[in-house]
Amino acid sequence: MSIELISIHKSYDHQIILKDFSLTLPDKGIVCLQGPSGSGKTTLLRLLAGLDAPDSGEIKGLPVSKAGAHGPKIAMVFQEDRLLPSFSARRNIAIVSKEADPDQLMERLGILDAADKPVHALSGGMQRRVALARAMAYGADIYLLDEPFKGLDPATKKRVMDQFIPLGERALVIVVTHDAAEADYLGGTTIELAGPPLHRK
Repeated sequence: MSIELISIHKSYDHQIILKDFSLTLPDKGIVCLQGPSGSGKTTLLRLLAGLDAPDSGEIKGLPVSKAGAHGPKIAMVFQEDRLLPSFSARRNIAIVSKEADPDQLMERLGILDAADKPVHALSGGMQRRVALARAMAYGADIYLLDEPFKGLDPATKKRVMDQFIPLGERALVIVVTHDAAEADYLGGTTIELAGPPLHRK
């Protein structure tokens, strides 16, 4: 089932971020959203995640979470890693799923050596990979990734992107990026955006 945003309006403190914004997204595959900083891309992700509600308009295919409602599983990686700093890398990943193998995920992302270290002792790039491994461990239907590869050197970035590309075969992976080379490497569909208010170029 596709996701439809229909005539979405959203503003904060009297600043209009989205105005009459409409977009259709597939139920799976990789979609890269490109646009300048401050254009409204993060707000769009927050609306899709259900963290914010539109002032008006409708989002179809993403039912609002209510007691007893069962919508798609959504994993979001924010621009900030939002880890539990005193927990080990392994525990940060394991906390979202009893089925996933944290060590396997860390090995795939090149951070297995850091498994037992508290994340506050890790470099920014390693913390980023812990956050991404945690999202993968959750096993979502929709991945919302906000500048997910920032702070990674080129070789590490390629290694990490290679882990997310196959997810598009069974899930919807939405990636906000300023880097055209990242979008090209990930493949899928690229949507060029501008704003605010957010709109397609």
